[in-house]
Amino acid sequence: MVGGSGLTFTPQNTTAAPGDTITFMWAGTTPHSVIQSDAPAGNCNKSATLAPYYPVNSVAGFNVTYTVNATPPVIWYFCGVPGHCQGGMWGTIKLATATNGTAGSPTGGATPASSGSPTGGDTGKGGKGGNGGNASPSGTTGTEASGTAKPASSASKGEISGALIIGSGLLMYIAGHLL
Repeated sequence: MVGGSGLTFTPQNTTAAPGDTITFMWAGTTPHSVIQSDAPAGNCNKSATLAPYYPVNSVAGFNVTYTVNATPPVIWYFCGVPGHCQGGMWGTIKLATATNGTAGSPTGGATPASSGSPTGGDTGKGGKGGNGGNASPSGTTGTEASGTAKPASSASKGEISGALIIGSGLLMYIAGHLL
């Protein structure tokens, strides 16, 4: 979820396997964006190798979906609205095969799937697109210390929806700068 509890991405850090679909779901009335950055997490600078940029000042009801590719091993992102990243609004998406959140360098790990309003399915709390849920990719809910992905069946619907929200926003941002 983008901005559901103030200057936050929920969850801030998540794990996804190649092929997982992630959706960023904007919540609340405060404008937010999703911008890909280089390591380390929370550096608040747009990626030097990519120019991803998702709708600046988007608010509740805006969703972005993307599919995670096999590279990079970690995707770092932050909110580009002035002061938000510095206030802690940043996050990471780690591939299930990556071993830590500081390895690797973004090289374009997302492929746009859609933008705009949700196309259906469980969109989080309340069942109305754009608001609710905790971010967590479909197919995984995180990793254990060994890096082994937990099956989605052990996750709540809210966790899965939230992860999808984060991925979508990041993808839309990246697609906007590549187009």
